[in-house]
Amino acid sequence: MHSECACCGSQDNGEDVVAHLEFQTKNMGVLLIPDIPHTRCVNCGTALSIPGSSAKLVDIYINSLQSDLVAGLPVGMFIPRAAAIALASTYDPGKFNLRRFENLTYRVKIGSSWWCYKPSVEAYMKTGDGRISLIGN
Repeated sequence: MHSECACCGSQDNGEDVVAHLEFQTKNMGVLLIPDIPHTRCVNCGTALSIPGSSAKLVDIYINSLQSDLVAGLPVGMFIPRAAAIALASTYDPGKFNLRRFENLTYRVKIGSSWWCYKPSVEAYMKTGDGRISLIGN
């Protein structure tokens, strides 16, 4: 199967490799994810395709890194989940969706309670997306 490289326009078949893969994320910038099977352009090295099993590995890597970054944030910047939900539900009271809120904000479990990262909740209230940059916070 011939696929055109979006970067250089090469029509060559890609090569299957297990190598580092650059991946752009919204909240952590460009990540270099190690040892990911994918197909890359033989001309310029751009990733052409990633099999589903590799996409799962990328997802696991990103979630693990994100969890580590969130766990390293200052404890004083977290608020109880119930308070965060009450605060965030004022953002759009008629359309507040708990599942969407929890998918788009950062939280950690401390003991038996969930705590939400307050700057993430505030960003959610302003934009509807609390996935703020975790680098430099």
